[in-house]
Amino acid sequence: MVTAEIKNKLRLRFKELRNKQEAPSRDALNNMFKIVIEEIGEAETIFCYVSYDYEVPTHEFIKQLLAAGKTVLVPKCVNDEMYAISCEDFDKLEPSSIGILRPAETLKELQAQGRVYSKEKIDVAIVPILAFYEMFRLGYGGGNYDKFLKNTKIKKIGIAHEFSKTEIDFSEPHDVPMDVIVATNGEIYRKKTV
Repeated sequence: MVTAEIKNKLRLRFKELRNKQEAPSRDALNNMFKIVIEEIGEAETIFCYVSYDYEVPTHEFIKQLLAAGKTVLVPKCVNDEMYAISCEDFDKLEPSSIGILRPAETLKELQAQGRVYSKEKIDVAIVPILAFYEMFRLGYGGGNYDKFLKNTKIKKIGIAHEFSKTEIDFSEPHDVPMDVIVATNGEIYRKKTV
């Protein structure tokens, strides 16, 4: 049986491993994001995490999506609930209390501006991965992405460092599997279809 203790040990192990690694090269990131763009295909509304700390960097990728005319949504968490907020100008995002860039306006202001999107309007979600087993991701432990993506038809694309794969099954019934995982070395993992 998977316990919080196992997940916490994995989190510590992969954070330490990630902190010892060199950042992916610009070429590796460009190649990885070319694969992600192919996976996005004709989708118009993209929900994408805004990278923080040692996560796979997404800032330039978000700017490219905006320049390509895509509707880009970024997460904003309020009282442990994640919302998808339209990002019209990446440079207007501001750091949260822990340093993650997000829209600075209050949820009420964003709702009044029509910038809060329902999950049903999202075509693709690009999600950060600390570690993964098969198609299940391990994040930082808040469960925000699992809660947000549960029971949706959104195509789920996980972005991982090349060393993030584990053979330890940490998955639990509430974990939401990714449809595709793309690693910084260009490896692609796909959800098995029956």
